[in-house]
Amino acid sequence: RRALHGPEGKLTQMTPWVENIMITFGLASLASMVGSGVGVSASTWVSSMRIGTGTTAATSTDTSLIGSTAVVHITAASLTKTNLGNRTVQYQATFSSTGAAATINEVMMYCNSTAESQGVARTVLGTNSVNKGASDQVLCSYDVVFTTA
Repeated sequence: RRALHGPEGKLTQMTPWVENIMITFGLASLASMVGSGVGVSASTWVSSMRIGTGTTAATSTDTSLIGSTAVVHITAASLTKTNLGNRTVQYQATFSSTGAAATINEVMMYCNSTAESQGVARTVLGTNSVNKGASDQVLCSYDVVFTTA
């Protein structure tokens, strides 16, 4: 939004808000900060990750998983992040071997430690679902790629 003021300080023109696009350098800088924890803590943005059994397609308005089976938090050694460069941050989670057998169809990352709302990203695995046995560990890598349109 821009405002143009005349010599007397009187508003002479006002432009409306205009959509913009994040440029590659800006996205790379943000990914670097999130991935390294310098300036923007990765745990401020992503605090937890869940896996679940839901098969409903992911949408931009999702707030939680359809059928959650397990959660890990970034404060634990079981959820870490790495700056992979090239505008990519990778979150790696290890879900323990406790729990019932399940077909893992969905993964979601959250901004809060309760991992019940404030989703960052969700995916449905489709034909890549994982059949987890009761004593199996699930290792999950989730790459967040900052990209332009």
